Amino acid sequence: MPDFFESGFVARTPAWHKMGTVTEDAITASEALRLAGIDWTVSLSDLTVAGTTIDAWKATIRDDTNMVLGIVGPRYQPVQNEELFQFFDPVVAETDAVYESGGVLKEGRVVWLLARLDGSYYVENVPDDVIKNYVLLATSHDGTMCITATHTPIRVVCWNTLSAALRSMNNNVRIKHTTNALYELRNAHRVLGLATRRMEDFMQVANYLSTQVMNVKMVNTFVKRLFPSLKEGKGKLPAPQTLRRRNRVIELLDSETNSLPGMEKTAWAVYNAAVEYLDHETPHHSGTEPLYRMWMGTVEQKKRMAMHMLLEQLDANIKFVQ
Repeated sequence: MPDFFESGFVARTPAWHKMGTVTEDAITASEALRLAGIDWTVSLSDLTVAGTTIDAWKATIRDDTNMVLGIVGPRYQPVQNEELFQFFDPVVAETDAVYESGGVLKEGRVVWLLARLDGSYYVENVPDDVIKNYVLLATSHDGTMCITATHTPIRVVCWNTLSAALRSMNNNVRIKHTTNALYELRNAHRVLGLATRRMEDFMQVANYLSTQVMNVKMVNTFVKRLFPSLKEGKGKLPAPQTLRRRNRVIELLDSETNSLPGMEKTAWAVYNAAVEYLDHETPHHSGTEPLYRMWMGTVEQKKRMAMHMLLEQLDANIKFVQ
């Protein structure tokens, strides 16, 4: 199991390091909480040092284990997992959306739930390439992360989580843990309303990339930009780790998932080779969580950078891409 993965579930197909319980059918919100291991509460406790209460700070406590999850400021208000994930209830009840996966990371410091929205999308020139439309809801109970609802396209053939900075709309809503959190969470439904429109914009980018052929020189230029080397800029050889990362992305261009009919040697294959490496093979230090980095941390930032660099290199005039 990856570091700090405690519990979770995945609907039908094990993904992301084969984690958690696999369910066969669509499930209710209460079942999702139970299978994900998120059916517990959090409370605040006074913080004392040498017998003196520190008024400006509180400790967040996971009630089922009595574990201290974090130290938070005076305005922090815990939002219970059940309250948080009610965000999805109206969407799942009124549409064909389903709870796809969810879980607990870092001993309860981070919890998440992933809902798959209606419809599948196909890259125009790659008929076997399916991308599905998801919304991720996540938060921390240690004060390190806001309540976050974000649109997340996922490429089914390899479970790549695809990222692009789209100007046409913000792809996420972030809400601080304060007394207004539950009220603001109701307004966060706008992410779900915009997710389909944003997915259509993303597919325009994917379709464009699938038409752009990249030769060896162009691919080499891209991986050098994605994994730069200060030594190389001074006329020296890059570090071995940098070379391994570049070479691995190039190797992944020949993988089955990145050489589907209509995809081979295109910019769409190059982007997905980069994302596949970043999502599934990026080296990580002990004490970090791959899923967290994939969705909300350094890997997510690097994937956005990869899309930006690739489109800039192609000199793409796509107005909604940053």
